[in-house]
Amino acid sequence: MTSNSSISPSSEASVLQARDITLRFGGVTALADVGIDVRDNELLAIIGPNGAGKSSLMNVLSGFYQPQKGSVHYRGQDIKGRAVHEIARDGVVRTFQGTHLFSNMSVIDNILVGRYSQMRSSMG
Repeated sequence: MTSNSSISPSSEASVLQARDITLRFGGVTALADVGIDVRDNELLAIIGPNGAGKSSLMNVLSGFYQPQKGSVHYRGQDIKGRAVHEIARDGVVRTFQGTHLFSNMSVIDNILVGRYSQMRSSMG
């Protein structure tokens, strides 16, 4: 995935911002100078063919991968290099493509399992 400019044209402050992200696996460059901005209440889709770098970008944004170059900020704080569980606790999480759901639970309950760390009060 290659991008030389930010995706967001708006001047509204970004909640999640990545700049100049470069990620290499040996001799393969998965991401080259990628930038992205996500604003509050914005829904953003990352699309592309297999091997385009979508999962690699998500893994950098959520802290699973450390890029060789670039910065990642969430709500103004640099999160690059922090532990994955700390980044998740702050609100940057990812989900996996797998189809392994809790079959005895509803769709909403399956989604809420991933949101438990962000919930401020009980549902009962």
